[in-house]
Amino acid sequence: MNSNYLSLFKKSQFKNLIIILFIGLFLRIYYMLRKTGDIFLPNLGGDSCYHYNVALNISQGIGPKTSFIFSYWFPHKSIPAVTDLYGPGYHYFLSLFLLIKDEFISLRISSLLVGMCSILLAYFIGKKIHSTFLGYLSALVICFNFFHIENSAVIMRENFNLLIVQLFFLNLFYLKKNKFLFSSIGIIIGYSVMTSGIWIILVIIFIFYLIANYEIKK
Repeated sequence: MNSNYLSLFKKSQFKNLIIILFIGLFLRIYYMLRKTGDIFLPNLGGDSCYHYNVALNISQGIGPKTSFIFSYWFPHKSIPAVTDLYGPGYHYFLSLFLLIKDEFISLRISSLLVGMCSILLAYFIGKKIHSTFLGYLSALVICFNFFHIENSAVIMRENFNLLIVQLFFLNLFYLKKNKFLFSSIGIIIGYSVMTSGIWIILVIIFIFYLIANYEIKK
């Protein structure tokens, strides 16, 4: 009897999570189709064009370089020039999708995928911190957040940076004192170094985590 109730409870949890993910997917696809213009073209400002250009050059073997001057903050002796505005971590991720299909729509799909993964990770983090209810609440907050919806439909690195932070905390919560903890955290922080300045904060958090959870042997 108890096993039957447990099975029904787990099925209910899975069903609720699927509903949240479906709502999130619908909102993001709706925004993409209705608010971003031609979904096959990089048409929403300089950042989208810049990210697309650098990712395209990586996928074509040129490297993390830009083929046009996005800003005049630094001098460029020649073009293509090594990217100087953002770290290339996000662009390496985007380039994987361009290797599959060399079209801008591939990058929109990558943003959609990152956004959906972010909702899913919010659920697991909330569940680990406190309860299944908090997991649902965390996922719903991300699901209905307008800026998250917007950045899941355009080519911007904000949701990707959020995903890195979520992966960092997910590893801390689930791999506590596990032999894989240092390897996974090292990979995440290392990749974040190539992506944004958030890595400094992650390092500080990890140092405090080590102080709080590991005894120093004298």
